[in-house]
Amino acid sequence: MFKRGLLALLFIACPLVAGAQSISCGPESELASLVRCTGRAVTLLPEDKAGKVHDKLLDTAELVGGTALRREMAEGIRQSPERHDGPETSYPDYGWQAARELLLKGGGDALVQAAREKSGPLRYGRAEAMLAAGIRAAGYETDDAADVLDLLKPALALRLSDELLSLAGTAGAFERGDLAHAAAKLAAYRCDLERFERARIMAAAPEAIRYDFWRARITGDRSKLPHSIAVHAAGKDTRPVRQALEGITFLAEVGDCAPGA
Repeated sequence: MFKRGLLALLFIACPLVAGAQSISCGPESELASLVRCTGRAVTLLPEDKAGKVHDKLLDTAELVGGTALRREMAEGIRQSPERHDGPETSYPDYGWQAARELLLKGGGDALVQAAREKSGPLRYGRAEAMLAAGIRAAGYETDDAADVLDLLKPALALRLSDELLSLAGTAGAFERGDLAHAAAKLAAYRCDLERFERARIMAAAPEAIRYDFWRARITGDRSKLPHSIAVHAAGKDTRPVRQALEGITFLAEVGDCAPGA
C-alpha cells in the first residue's frame, strides 16, 4: 500500500515537472526561434498578465519574421485579450535632451562635468543622459543629433563608458544600479565585454535576462538564450518576458558585434 501511495504521489507530481520542462525551447537560437520560445513562456502567465505583453510579443514577432510570424504568435496566444492596457505611450527622450543641451554648451567636457557634479540639467537622470549621448557617439540613433554630430565620436563613447563605471563605483546604493545598468548597456552597444562584465556586477539585478541578451550581442553566442528565457520566464512576473522581447528587438535592430570588435 505504501508503494501504491508513493506511486500515486509521483504521478501527481510528474505533471508539475513536465509542465516546468515544457517551456524548454531547444537549442535553436535564431531570432524567430527566440520569439517562439518567449511566446511559449507567455502562455504560462495568468491570462491578465499575458494580455499585458500580448502586443509587445506580436510587434516583436513582426519585426523579426514579418506578418507570418506575427500571425503564428497570435494564434498561439489567441485567448489573451488584445490591447489589455492599450498601446504603449511614447515619451520624449529626456536623457538625450539634457545631454544635447550640454554638448551644445561645451562639448563632452561639459557633459562629464555636469554628470560628476550632478549640476544643471543633470541634477537628476545623469545615467540616462550619459547613456543617450554614448549610444549616439557609438554611431546609433543619430537621427536627432545632426547639430552635434561632429562631437559624437567613438572616443566620447569610450569616455562616457568609463565615466559611468567610475560613477557607479562611488555612487550610493540608490543610484548605483542605474549607473551600472547604463554602463552595461553602453558597453553592449560598444561591443566591450570587459566593461560590460564590470558594469553587470554592480547592477541592481545582475541575473536579469536583459544582461544575457546584451552579452550575447557582444560575444555573438546566442546558444544560452533559449534556456535563459525558459528559466527566467517560468513564473507569474511579466518582467522577464518583457526583457526577453526587448532583448530580441535589440538584437534584431543592432545585430551581433563583429568578431574581434
